[in-house]
Amino acid sequence: MKSTIQQRPIQDMVKFEGSIREFDKMFYSKGIIGASDLDFFYERKGNFLILEGKQMPKDSTIIYYGQMMALVRMNKLSEKMNIFVIFQKQELFSIVPIEKFSRGWEKINNKWCQVVKSSSLIWINKDELGKTVAKITESFE
Repeated sequence: MKSTIQQRPIQDMVKFEGSIREFDKMFYSKGIIGASDLDFFYERKGNFLILEGKQMPKDSTIIYYGQMMALVRMNKLSEKMNIFVIFQKQELFSIVPIEKFSRGWEKINNKWCQVVKSSSLIWINKDELGKTVAKITESFE
């Protein structure tokens, strides 16, 4: 049986925006900067799919150490974690398991990061990406 994701729109945008500002005040007043987010999070039967999207505007893009280490370490919490980075270059996509990003860090503009080159990725179209993600989530059943 295929699962569907129900849409749950934000009911009160003013309250939602207010809660974001409160988080901002709470974190920044304590000196915590650089919050990160998850671009896509899906749970089914205790299995997790997390996708992080990155644009590839030219021949390469930068992934910052803090964000990637958070995802790498989250991936180690459970064998049921499935974390991928999806790169997009125009109409093409590349889906890469998070484990590929544990080495190869360099310092650019005084920040640790990893440069990902377009030529190092396997590019697929949107339909193939959809099939790949569907295959991952079907294994959760």
